[in-house]
Amino acid sequence: GAYVPALQKGLDSKASISQCSSGWNVDDHNLPKCSEYLFELPLDSKPWFLINSSNKFFKFLREMAMKEGLAQIEIRNNHWGEGEYGIAVRGSKDARERAVGELATYLFDPPSDFFVQQSKALSSRVVKLLDEKTQSEIHDTILGRFASHAFVEFSKDEIIICASNQSRRGDQIICQVFEKLSFWIKQEGHDKFVDCSCCFDSFNLDQGLACKKGHFYCGGKDGCIGAMVKEQLQRMQHQDDAIACSICHETIDTRSLAPHLSNETWLALEEARIDSKVKLRVEKLSHEFDKRLDEKIQEFIQEYGSLSGMVKHQAKQLAKQAQDDIMNLKCPHPLCKAPYAEFDGCMAIQCGTCKKHFCGYCHDGFETGGGAHDHVRQCLVNETNNGSYYATPEQVKVAQRKHRTRELKKFLQTLKKDVQNATVIELEEDLAFHGIEKAALFEFGNLQREIEI
Repeated sequence: GAYVPALQKGLDSKASISQCSSGWNVDDHNLPKCSEYLFELPLDSKPWFLINSSNKFFKFLREMAMKEGLAQIEIRNNHWGEGEYGIAVRGSKDARERAVGELATYLFDPPSDFFVQQSKALSSRVVKLLDEKTQSEIHDTILGRFASHAFVEFSKDEIIICASNQSRRGDQIICQVFEKLSFWIKQEGHDKFVDCSCCFDSFNLDQGLACKKGHFYCGGKDGCIGAMVKEQLQRMQHQDDAIACSICHETIDTRSLAPHLSNETWLALEEARIDSKVKLRVEKLSHEFDKRLDEKIQEFIQEYGSLSGMVKHQAKQLAKQAQDDIMNLKCPHPLCKAPYAEFDGCMAIQCGTCKKHFCGYCHDGFETGGGAHDHVRQCLVNETNNGSYYATPEQVKVAQRKHRTRELKKFLQTLKKDVQNATVIELEEDLAFHGIEKAALFEFGNLQREIEI
């Protein structure tokens, strides 16, 4: 629509038009000329094509102008100079203004009864080569025998063809023009066409990318590159934070993906890369920590024999206390503390000795069964997915292991480091029996600081 500013220029000049009585001659032939009853307007090539290529469309415009206030439209060919053309609108001031406004509307968006328009994506390189050609070269290269029935426009990365829809043949004309364009691009060697390794359609080389081994994938909003990226987002952590060719698994440079992905997919890729790097770093630090912790544990076990007799004696007493008070599960009510046997089912438990109630997860005590049941549903360490009263035997086992581990940590953290670690060694058999990881109970100070972060 490069012609729209010219039409708008004419509309903006209506004050001057109304003051004209015997004509307005200006040096700038791009401005409209007018008299009391005449408005003359030069047109760019696209609206001129619309008017000049379809007698039916021009007749439609003339009938529209007459209907809008008895205005008349005439063609002005070479009126402002050689090869310059436009239209003249005759009528009263109000009639001219209404007619020109309607002209702008129909020339900007012509009815499909008269014209059809389609666009096709091309590489920016090819569009630039075509855009540099003259109008006559475009006619010879692309339009050929359809030059009087079709018009070609270019944008950054697409070609737009508008065709006269006489006898409903507009779509056929556009199809044949696009075929001729593709043939010319291949013949001239201006670009290279390849088949997508995923969907097997033929694409311009600039419409996608190829991996190091030459496997090509088409790009764009719904292209195979985007589909390949989305499919690999969840496993980037195991691919060195990179996207790999689906065929040969060669890594593809992330920067080369950007022009071929939608904003949404690109943002998802960047987010996945960051998450992957964080996870890899956490796993590396966790592995280094576990390795260093194991080394510390082995060092302490080897040195255990050289600890003072007082430390060993104290550790044995503390281990016995932990066995009695923690490893043996008991009713949490202070005046009871009766051990209870293994069970399964409802986690709102009633003590067989004191008849009071408690939570089988966290061992908080309650005076009534209703209080215990209400708590179990809301307990922060409830192992069920839906906050159920009932737990499977495996869930009961896990809950009791976690409870023992929490209580042991509270018990041990009040001790000196050597005594704490010695007590853990004394409890080794009990810990293994109940499935408690002993490494979680040792204390070696700020071990994390010994690991590079």
